[in-house]
Amino acid sequence: VPVLQKLMVLKITIVQSGQFKRTYTFDKAQVRIGRDKDNDIVIEQDQKVSRAHAVIEQVNGKVIVRNIA
Repeated sequence: VPVLQKLMVLKITIVQSGQFKRTYTFDKAQVRIGRDKDNDIVIEQDQKVSRAHAVIEQVNGKVIVRNIA
């Protein structure tokens, strides 16, 4: 029987060049960040950010950030 994982609410704040851009709130197991429009958090104006740049995952009560660029 699979055990359901209780997810934490993630609050992610984007700051670019020292300037506050936006705060996002998620209650899901995985959040994708990158330039591509299919990401949960889209960062369009920074060429240093890949189309698929990073994933934030909730695993066993921990938050893991993975670079997928």
